[in-house]
Amino acid sequence: MATVADHSLNRLRARLEGMRAGSITVTGVAVERQYDSAGDEHLQVTLTLSDPPGGQEIWSLEDAFTLRQDVRRAAAELDLAADIAITIASSGDTGTADENDDSEGDPDEVSGGQE
Repeated sequence: MATVADHSLNRLRARLEGMRAGSITVTGVAVERQYDSAGDEHLQVTLTLSDPPGGQEIWSLEDAFTLRQDVRRAAAELDLAADIAITIASSGDTGTADENDDSEGDPDEVSGGQE
């Protein structure tokens, strides 16, 4: 079982920081190695995003889906694990990230810290 080198995690963080998808801007990034019960490694990527635009309560679903695809593409370009969980939080959250995405499909809802 190969582990992801710290420099690869740092490169992914740097690549994601400031990433934009439509009205969404990534304002913070945390990337952690995690292991399942079988000892297989996956990455947990937590993105802190700019607040939804113009007083809206949620981000555009299209923009959120595009951002997820861009995160997965960036990880693939760095030869990082295909098994990535993405958590999204708004910059206004008080430390609670509200969405985990282990799937490749469209998100049902992407909220600004409220579900």
